[in-house]
Amino acid sequence: MDRQVDRSRIIKGRAGEESACRLLVENGYRILERNYTERIGEVDIVCSRDETIVFVEVRSATTTYLTSPVLTVDARKQQHIVRTAQLYLMRHRLNNCATRFDVIGVLLGGGEPKTEWIQDAFRPESTSLKGKFR
Repeated sequence: MDRQVDRSRIIKGRAGEESACRLLVENGYRILERNYTERIGEVDIVCSRDETIVFVEVRSATTTYLTSPVLTVDARKQQHIVRTAQLYLMRHRLNNCATRFDVIGVLLGGGEPKTEWIQDAFRPESTSLKGKFR
């Protein structure tokens, strides 16, 4: 049973990321990385537009019964994303680039996925890493 649940989550996650990538590309973003992973965390999508590097967390759900998927990105998750983003920027020598952190929620099930995109959803200051980004 656990393997079925894990497999279902993986499939749902991939479908959500595909929808998010389509949305980003349709809005003029260039996808740089998907599932960028460091020891401390992962960023679902790294993309760019207008000289800004955007780190995107994608949350997928099949229902909004309890809450919207975008509201599930808590402070701890934000902190992992910010730290992973910091390493991405360092490794790619992009330390002086403008950055932003977005969250895209994807509601799956019955027909076309519905997306909710929150641009500039959180900032590094809220994760106690002040001064690491501009």
